[in-house]
Amino acid sequence: MIACISPCDTDFVATLNTYRYANRTENNKKKVVANQESHAQLVFSLRKQILELEKQLNNQNRIITPNSEKFEFSDRKLMAFEQKHEETILLFIQLYEKAVEESSIV
Repeated sequence: MIACISPCDTDFVATLNTYRYANRTENNKKKVVANQESHAQLVFSLRKQILELEKQLNNQNRIITPNSEKFEFSDRKLMAFEQKHEETILLFIQLYEKAVEESSIV
């Protein structure tokens, strides 16, 4: 707020009143409140929540689908790992099958 005051002695009362008015208006803090009914606010918040949930669902579907790049990348990575460690994997499978056979004999 801009207050116009006078340095003249004859306008002291007007200057003092202007200063007091400016001080009161400066101390008044108002909050802006949207004029909505409670059910309208509820509908708005539910719509917002629905949009957020749909966005999360779309993000999950994008990662899970077999056609996505992330899935193809992980599939290629797994195939490369299997090729690199094929002998070790076969050895573990043989040891596992042997352990199963021995446990079923006992």
